[in-house]
Amino acid sequence: MYLKIVGVKNIGPIDEVRIDFPFDQNGSPIPVVIVGENGSGKTIIQSHIVDALYEISNKLFDDVALKKGLAYQYYKVSGPTNVKFGEKLGFSLVSFEAGDKAIIDYYDKCGNVTKEDFSDLIPGFSLSPNNEKDNQKNVSNINETVKKSLQKEMNQGAYFYQPAYRYEEPFWRNERLLEHEKFKVNRSYSGQLGKKLEIISSAKEAKAFLLDLILDIAINQLNQVDRNKWNMINSVLQKVMQKNNVQFGIGPRGGLRVSVVEGDSNGNKGQQVLPSIDNLSLGQAVLLNLFINIISHADSSKKTLEEIEGVVVIDEVDAHLHTNLQQKELPELLKLLPKVQFIFTTHSPLFVLGMRNIFGEDGFQLRNMPNGEIITTERFSEFDKAYNAF
Repeated sequence: MYLKIVGVKNIGPIDEVRIDFPFDQNGSPIPVVIVGENGSGKTIIQSHIVDALYEISNKLFDDVALKKGLAYQYYKVSGPTNVKFGEKLGFSLVSFEAGDKAIIDYYDKCGNVTKEDFSDLIPGFSLSPNNEKDNQKNVSNINETVKKSLQKEMNQGAYFYQPAYRYEEPFWRNERLLEHEKFKVNRSYSGQLGKKLEIISSAKEAKAFLLDLILDIAINQLNQVDRNKWNMINSVLQKVMQKNNVQFGIGPRGGLRVSVVEGDSNGNKGQQVLPSIDNLSLGQAVLLNLFINIISHADSSKKTLEEIEGVVVIDEVDAHLHTNLQQKELPELLKLLPKVQFIFTTHSPLFVLGMRNIFGEDGFQLRNMPNGEIITTERFSEFDKAYNAF
């Protein structure tokens, strides 16, 4: 399932914007980077995408719904507080396309919005509002055939959101909420997604995934699928640490179980570089766990990095990252996942420059808020501001 169109009218600072998400000639999604000043609506666009993912997933799985007691809660609040000042109505429209070409639409509206309002923004949008002044959210009806197809896509792909307030616990913090690393004991139940749609912190899950993977390899040394995943995460580690000869290692019982060691050209382990992945810098940890999240979310499938599909939405993708990680390593890692649809916001000229260097000017799309126009890297206003500040 991929995101096709997002339209927003009279929400926050946005008058009206429509974004048609691009795909290359092979049908693979092109990364979209949303830029603009603070308060221009970048995160608002993402919030509607994520809310749509929650509402669609709630129709597919039993373990996604947010509840307080017996009451159902929306992921994103709705109501007049979202509507642009001075306007009486506002709405957002989101359209996805499943692998079987089924279109799944979502809307969130406040005020007396009509079907014509929807059609003016996205002609052919399948849903209609209730023509009343109240708040309303709705998602397309999903029949059993499409439901089974979507469940498979979401179970085997990476679909999640990382907000700007994401974090990882530093190793030096004394009173941290740290549990002993454990092998995962996850069971797959019919009708359950079994993974998070919003990821704020994931170090514990990442270490558990690594240990679980090692156990699988140790038990069944001929399991090429797990060996491929092991190679995937080690290639990510090498990019993050900017060293081609490092790999994950497993420490003794009672100690720090997931370490980083050097290896020779034959794959033999050598000197320990870090006693634990907890010793990675905050930026390295955030970047490493992002890509482990993608690989672990697709853990139920037998896919290589190049075959993993999904929709990954990240607010302020450059947060916590050193300039080298922004400009070189992050774009190079993104290039390894051509079938994952990435939707970012950023203020970083270096990240945008890195995307241009790795993907080419036409290999990603730069959208400037609040009007959503497509711009080139040269028109990205942060370049001028950064240059003047320098």
